[in-house]
Amino acid sequence: MIVQTPGVYIRERNSLPSSVAGVSTAVPAFIGITAKQAAVNAPKRITSMFDYINNFGGKHISSFDVDNSTFEVIADQRFFLYDTLDLYFRNGGGPCYIVSAGIYASTDNTNITGFLDAAIVNLDDLDGVTLALMPDAHYQYKDISTGAQLGINGAAGYSPLASALIQKCAELKDKFAILDYYQPTSSQNDMRNWVNPIHADLKYGSLYYPWLKTTQQQHISTDQLMLSAATGSIQELALNTVKADLLALDVSYGKLHNIDSLKADYALKATDVSNKTKFTEVFSYLYKLIKGLDSGTVLNDTVVDQYRNSLRTNASFTGEFEKLCWMVETIGIGTGSNRLNATINAQKPSDNWIDLAYTPYLTYADLAAQKANLAPLTTPTTNSSVIGDLNSAQYVDLNVIFSAIAGLFETAYARKQMIEAQLFAEDPTYKQAKNAVENFLKQMPAQGAVTGIYCKNDRERGVWKSPANIAVQSVEKPLVEVSNAEQDGLNVDAQTGKSINVIRTFAGKGALVWGARTLDGQSNEWRYIAVRRFFNYAEESIKIAMNDFVFEPNNARTWVKIKAMITSFLVEQWKAGALLGASYDEAFYVRVGEDTTSEQEILNGIINVQIGLAVARPAEFIILEFSHYTKS
Repeated sequence: MIVQTPGVYIRERNSLPSSVAGVSTAVPAFIGITAKQAAVNAPKRITSMFDYINNFGGKHISSFDVDNSTFEVIADQRFFLYDTLDLYFRNGGGPCYIVSAGIYASTDNTNITGFLDAAIVNLDDLDGVTLALMPDAHYQYKDISTGAQLGINGAAGYSPLASALIQKCAELKDKFAILDYYQPTSSQNDMRNWVNPIHADLKYGSLYYPWLKTTQQQHISTDQLMLSAATGSIQELALNTVKADLLALDVSYGKLHNIDSLKADYALKATDVSNKTKFTEVFSYLYKLIKGLDSGTVLNDTVVDQYRNSLRTNASFTGEFEKLCWMVETIGIGTGSNRLNATINAQKPSDNWIDLAYTPYLTYADLAAQKANLAPLTTPTTNSSVIGDLNSAQYVDLNVIFSAIAGLFETAYARKQMIEAQLFAEDPTYKQAKNAVENFLKQMPAQGAVTGIYCKNDRERGVWKSPANIAVQSVEKPLVEVSNAEQDGLNVDAQTGKSINVIRTFAGKGALVWGARTLDGQSNEWRYIAVRRFFNYAEESIKIAMNDFVFEPNNARTWVKIKAMITSFLVEQWKAGALLGASYDEAFYVRVGEDTTSEQEILNGIINVQIGLAVARPAEFIILEFSHYTKS
């Protein structure tokens, strides 16, 4: 401080040295396929399912082939990201990142492997992410040639994806991959052969078995079911009747939400007289919407017919319909009758147009017969004025017409839902088919639940506590019940050394995560998930803190500051229970300075810091020894 003017000055000194702030330990990134995406492979942070739906849309609505006799279920396509994420939040998961590798509409078994593989590189940009998952590596689809349910080809598809994910985590050194069995029926030998990164990278991933049967509610519609044979029940016939109405109206109803863009599209062509055929399509489209209201009069659903017939006596609706019929005939529809000119003889229809329009199979030529009944009304001067008058409701009030169409659609849809409920309750075949599909959809890879447990465990206990012996929430049971003898071969494998963690059911406790090993199960140093992840945590935390010393003088004063900073951080970890030792001298060491850095390295601007940690390992095997005690 330079002082030149008389007075009192305050000088503040920093009394606290640099410190290591622990980084987040459980922030996962989910790689998968979504309903929509802002940009391909652009990671997005979310905090809830509501947040996910806002950014990426809802779950995929699959269709299912169901055999009437065996009730085997085959899905046309099944994606797993949405349900995995839901299970993650139900098990304690917090903020996470979504990497959308593609959208449902453009993804199938021919390109999904490439989409997912291309998305892995985005982990490079996610410094705060510590866990990596790829739920849609379990993608399922219907094989057209055989009618069987398949997934991404295990050896050629799933294997490279799983290995690439682990190797990316090893490359970045601050992330850990969580994997599942490829499909529910995969064998342990398959998994050990397919998850095959460089051996040194195995410590950066874990593998869980088996899949889970969740309690998540699944809404099934008859639109999703294709039975191998019709049941012929009264409810099925009634449902088909209403479906015919909905099929006729579905396109029309969907267009209601886009009418503004539809009008804008035609308004752009309003001055293009040469394109008058295209221009008049807007009136043809509107007319066909109204005709769709009465296209199902031969159907026999009384509730829908009652609503349809009520429109005939609705003065607002019939009035707008009459004006629409007038515009259709006056402007002309189709190649042979197109009469759009710079001037139009706008005319008002007679009262019987509404009845003619409701006549089954009425054609546009039938309307021409009524031209003699028209009387002059107004004369728009240009095509643009016609569009303007249409938008202003001077000729046709679109809101009245669309409200009528929407009302009919909602009536038919409500009827469909009611009949579906009766069908699923009273028709034995549909009831069993629905149960079979629900059970199929409840079969989920465990990684979403396990990742949520990692987050909850880190938050409540610490990253050094193994994420095991913790109950899985929102789960009925594991798909396979594993015994002690079977787990022996999964937990330790003499040939490959790849450990597989098991989820097991225990009486009174439910489904528990009953394994705590990385894939590098034969390594004395990196056998346990908690050890590997604590090192990730310590390494990343210290690495970030060390940035404060870049370009500092490479001398004893800097070395002392570095040692003090790291020691302070590790003492806190020892106090929390992460490190072993009766004193912190037994728990860790920090070496820096002339003992670790040569004179040449000092000249080259290098500081070597050596850190040794005695990380607490899980009590995986507890042996109780009993003997008879006799008092002499």
